[in-house]
Amino acid sequence: MLDKLDTADRQLADIADRLTRIIRRQTGPIQAFSVTSRLREDLALDSIHMMSIACEVEEEFDVVLSDDAIDAAATVQSLIDAVALEIEEREADRERRR
Repeated sequence: MLDKLDTADRQLADIADRLTRIIRRQTGPIQAFSVTSRLREDLALDSIHMMSIACEVEEEFDVVLSDDAIDAAATVQSLIDAVALEIEEREADRERRR
């Protein structure tokens, strides 16, 4: 059980790291942010930025974020959670197909 938790923690950390790089490309290197930063208010990401992030997420993680998921993502953490959920669902779907 502990190994599964460690693996899940590592996977979440990897998602956060990769997603942070994607967000950084949209905000620029000067903008500091954390997982609690609000995407629209604190980082000034507009709908075009969010669509660019969604496209990069699709390429980076091989998942598609729905428009609803993108609209609902208020913070960096909520975006990390949305990507993690899509990855989890993709993996569960692959497992069911076996």
